[in-house]
Amino acid sequence: MKYRKLNGDTTMKEPYERAPYEMSMVPVGEAFIRTASGGGPVQVSFQDGLRTWSDGETEVLHHHFKTFIVPEGVQNNDICGYCGADNGPAGEYRNGFDCCICGCN
Repeated sequence: MKYRKLNGDTTMKEPYERAPYEMSMVPVGEAFIRTASGGGPVQVSFQDGLRTWSDGETEVLHHHFKTFIVPEGVQNNDICGYCGADNGPAGEYRNGFDCCICGCN
């Protein structure tokens, strides 16, 4: 569960008694699609998220929801969850556990 601190940041631990907590997070608005930063055939769909707090306040988190659109032929490959790069079947292009493009694991 996420809680809201007095300064607006979020935390997983209750920062003070009866701190507002996250009630829901839902996609809102139009999604837009672009080529993944890792290159290759993978595209990314971004959509804003609407967070509702227990005290009734809401906030929009821009580009919160990220979905990779993977074409036929590379669906069983290891796709980086950060940049969308194709790391090959069973991650053969990775450097250890790190992505071949961005270095994330």
